[in-house]
Amino acid sequence: MGNVASLNQIQNPQLYLLQSLEPVSLLERLLGLFDGFVGAALRAQDLPGWHVGTRTQQHHHLSILWDGETVAELTLYAHTPCRIPGNLMPTASLAIAHTVRLARAEQAAFTDPLTGLSNRRALASRLDQKIHQAALVLDLDHFKSVNDQFGHDAGDQLLRRVAARLERSLRAGDQAFRLGGEEFLVVMRTDGEDDIERAAERLRQKLCGAIQIESEWIRFSCSAGLASGQRSLADLIRQADHALYAAKDAGRNQCVSADVSVVKHGSVQD
Repeated sequence: MGNVASLNQIQNPQLYLLQSLEPVSLLERLLGLFDGFVGAALRAQDLPGWHVGTRTQQHHHLSILWDGETVAELTLYAHTPCRIPGNLMPTASLAIAHTVRLARAEQAAFTDPLTGLSNRRALASRLDQKIHQAALVLDLDHFKSVNDQFGHDAGDQLLRRVAARLERSLRAGDQAFRLGGEEFLVVMRTDGEDDIERAAERLRQKLCGAIQIESEWIRFSCSAGLASGQRSLADLIRQADHALYAAKDAGRNQCVSADVSVVKHGSVQD
């Protein structure tokens, strides 16, 4: 876990804990101060959770309270029974509370509030990556007519339901983003074991269909553009976006790859 100080090396343990509000670093500092513990895990609602060190059968499970509210659950692991230094727990609770709040703020900054998918800001750090991957840009066909016929609330519900369907349909290693409006992006792994065009069309088809919102059935399709290769993700997205326009021009409800080959609706069997 790196050069983490132990309790007898720290003149001011409270200040030492509060100096790092990055979750993994904070857990490592806690282990350095809590003698005998070999692992720690931190979980908070709506956050992914963090873990350092070794999990063992011997453990302490602590609810972290701040301002009368449970902000997180801390688990400390040890090979033998260990004592938690009670004089450090108020400061540890304060540090954990601030860490969780900061993590929530960061998550909110990188999350689309309507759909819960990652947003453009979350995508920014990946745009310069030059690894073999694929970009699939998806756009709901005639979405404006949904808003015009059923109202914007129904349109928002449709976007949320489509986003949930998209997340359920992703392969391991793929990640979905909302680019804005009714447009989504999937960054797809390409490991050579799958035909990426077939995988993209299979995903596109799973998004299409009908969704009941209140008493109305809304039927919809989507168009997609695909680009793959060992180029920057920014380049792949630009190429996939051009391919999406080609899919729209070709009649919608289909996927077009960046080499202008068309994967027609219904050509892939699940």
